[in-house]
Amino acid sequence: MGARTVLVVDSSPLSARRAEEALQNSGFRVVVAPSQQEADATLLQEDVAVVLSSLIFPRGNGYDLARQVKAQHPEAVVFLLCGSFEVYSQERARLAGVQDRITRPFTAEAFRKQLELVLGPLGEDLPAEVPAPAPVVVAPAPVPVAPPEVGSPSVYVPDSEERLATFIPRTYQRAALPPVDPALIPVVERVVQEVLPEVVEAVLSQALHRSPAFRDLVRLTVEETVRERLPLLARSMVQQRLAELEAQVEGAESSAEPPEEGQGTLHSDASVAAEGEGTG
Repeated sequence: MGARTVLVVDSSPLSARRAEEALQNSGFRVVVAPSQQEADATLLQEDVAVVLSSLIFPRGNGYDLARQVKAQHPEAVVFLLCGSFEVYSQERARLAGVQDRITRPFTAEAFRKQLELVLGPLGEDLPAEVPAPAPVVVAPAPVPVAPPEVGSPSVYVPDSEERLATFIPRTYQRAALPPVDPALIPVVERVVQEVLPEVVEAVLSQALHRSPAFRDLVRLTVEETVRERLPLLARSMVQQRLAELEAQVEGAESSAEPPEEGQGTLHSDASVAAEGEGTG
């Protein structure tokens, strides 16, 4: 029986490198698939035991891939890689059959420990890493600073360390803040409110066109929001519409009620009198 496959679906080569380090001498081999198409081919050709997938990747996402993996390889274990700014849905992961998530960046030791919690011991331990030598820090030579001129309290000359840390030029001077007309503040706020939506739209449009990962993240977020909010919104709209229809029905019934007694008799008497005058 050949070595079982660990499928890494991620465009970052660092993830595959960490997986290979974690699976040394374990009987597993790592296959990298940066896209959905390559992952499909690997799932058809290989005996996949473990899948380490990015949450979002070109033309796909980790949740749908987990469902596909479970359909083709029911015994496979699926882990999703999730960055600090990515939205991870525990409910969608549970329904898709995801074992757990792994937060980026991760180490080979951490990934191996998570695998051993599910699969058991994987063989020999990882070789101990040789600690890197401590970096040698060379202190910069002091820079001579000319003393400030007497009678110029507005001139501020930082020392060499502060200038090196903040990139402040030696001739830096603190300038007084310009006066601001209070009447201009509402005008500026109104201009910002009018222009800001267009700026945000332009930035998002460029990001959606240039970054497939960002586009997939936005699509996934919209799908989750619609799935969670749409039933509540639909129920609210239906209830509001039913209330409007009930009000219309009540108004129609009240306008169609028969006249009270006495009003019809007076109307008839007036009609008879009018007819008698016409005859005379």
